[in-house]
Amino acid sequence: MRRYNQHGPNALGDRRHSNPGKPTQLNDLQLAQLWQVLTGPAPDGGLWNGRLVADWLSELTGVRISRYRGWEYLRDMGYRAIVQ
Repeated sequence: MRRYNQHGPNALGDRRHSNPGKPTQLNDLQLAQLWQVLTGPAPDGGLWNGRLVADWLSELTGVRISRYRGWEYLRDMGYRAIVQ
């Protein structure tokens, strides 16, 4: 209402398209490094999981990466959970 009163009917448009959102935590080089590391064994000798990816990324970037974000990177790169 306030926007309409201040700027008229043109201010009522969908403004989500002009907001790209928060920038990603990793740049292209870091994503390529992650992809390369994931092709090898995990540091503990088991399978890669969200915690291991987050720990590795935290060391790479110097910024704390959450376990959930680590899992999201795994998922986005095509890794799937193994159910036994």
